[in-house]
Amino acid sequence: MPSDKIHTKINCIMLLIILIIMFMVGLKDVQLVITFVLTYLFATYFLSPDLDIDSTPYKRWGVFRVLWYPYKTLIKHGGISHHPIAGPISILLNLFIILLPLLVFAKVILGIQSISTEIVGVIVIGCLLPIEIHIITDKIL
Repeated sequence: MPSDKIHTKINCIMLLIILIIMFMVGLKDVQLVITFVLTYLFATYFLSPDLDIDSTPYKRWGVFRVLWYPYKTLIKHGGISHHPIAGPISILLNLFIILLPLLVFAKVILGIQSISTEIVGVIVIGCLLPIEIHIITDKIL
């Protein structure tokens, strides 16, 4: 399996390719592109099928890695976390559980009513692609 540095390089190269494709097909919504890039980079550095071990992405969470401890103890490395469908779903589900209190805070305290479906879709895709690329890279290299 490739190292974290290799995974990060591959994800960044793929991001450039994706951005070129977006430009070529005429995607001009700056908010969507920026949202995609930010979530893609977040997922590249903080979300990984390797969150089930003491990996670099796990350590990047710093004091907040305790939030991933249940995931790490429940999931065996190379099992569900590296499955092309179940892996990303399990990671995003755990992330949603972690972020749920923040979402409630944003709604109750900050008064944020809703986020557009487009933005939510871009965020999910931005998070899923780096995870899938990681899984594919592990299978190829």
